[in-house]
Amino acid sequence: MEGAYEEFSWENFKRKFLAKYFLETARERYGEEFLKLTQGGMNVEAYAKKFESLSRFF
Repeated sequence: MEGAYEEFSWENFKRKFLAKYFLETARERYGEEFLKLTQGGMNVEAYAKKFESLSRFF
């Protein structure tokens, strides 16, 4: 039975989950937006919500 399954690390899970539930184009777009996110005129609460919302794509 040894070696009958793939080691299921966090990175493997994340890769498979994103591939199944999020289109690659959406991941690229929102991932880029996440990397460029700045607080600007948002208050801390709004920034935190936006950060959490976009972080799932990165």
